[in-house]
Amino acid sequence: MALVIVMLSGVAGGIAALVALIFYNVSLMQALALYLVSSIVPVALVMAGVFLYIQITRAMATHDRHAEVHRAHR
Repeated sequence: MALVIVMLSGVAGGIAALVALIFYNVSLMQALALYLVSSIVPVALVMAGVFLYIQITRAMATHDRHAEVHRAHR
């Protein structure tokens, strides 16, 4: 699903840049900036979500040694 979002954001960024070039008479650099922003931001959000998912699942699977240490010293 994340790969589909990444691919669709790239396509949507390209379409937005072409529409801006053709219909709104922007410069080539502005269209490139529009393409980069509209393509990179969704990818960054997907990567942040994947990173958080990995961190949360790793934290849930890690055994809590701190509780064992407190029980042993009672």
